[in-house]
Amino acid sequence: ANSGNDITCWRDLSGNGNHLEKSGSNPTVKTEKNSEFNQNDTIFFQPNAYLESSSAIIQNHSTVFIVMKAYTGSNQQIFYIGPVNADFNTSVRINDYYEFLIIGTPSGTIFSEKPVNSKVVMTTYIDSTSSVAFLNGKKTSTLFNSYPNSVKTTIRLGGLSTGFTGHVAEIIIYNRPLSSEEIKEVEAYLGYKYDIEYEGD
Repeated sequence: ANSGNDITCWRDLSGNGNHLEKSGSNPTVKTEKNSEFNQNDTIFFQPNAYLESSSAIIQNHSTVFIVMKAYTGSNQQIFYIGPVNADFNTSVRINDYYEFLIIGTPSGTIFSEKPVNSKVVMTTYIDSTSSVAFLNGKKTSTLFNSYPNSVKTTIRLGGLSTGFTGHVAEIIIYNRPLSSEEIKEVEAYLGYKYDIEYEGD
């Protein structure tokens, strides 16, 4: 894509038709050819710009990979699974550091040591007994609880009420918890593609 192009739909390349589309009158996001991400296209988000799915496309027990860079941090939520008022939902939140937030019953936050203004591969993993977050292959921490596996109605990419400013290069979603080896393979692929150093074991 050409730098500065408006984006109203992020197409699902899996063939399942789970596209993320601009909703209502919210501002469009724009593509940028980005040297920092190894000359790959990224989508640049400004506050209140977001794309979302129109139907249920993901279960709680899943593995999600996001390649991104946030420029500011003040309770900004960049990736959100589930309705805002649902009994259970998850999100990637940006404060001074990248965080993975679980809302509902049970609730919790997985904090990282990676500050904003860093490009990252963020991996979130949830199964029936635990939730784990990785940044650039390094496990940040683990929450142990009993997590439901109900299907959520939407995925939202971009700002909620607090907005988000930053780049997103790629998202990969698996509707199941991947094994440790599978996670490493995907993280290695994304790290090589976007020139992000792998920090895992």
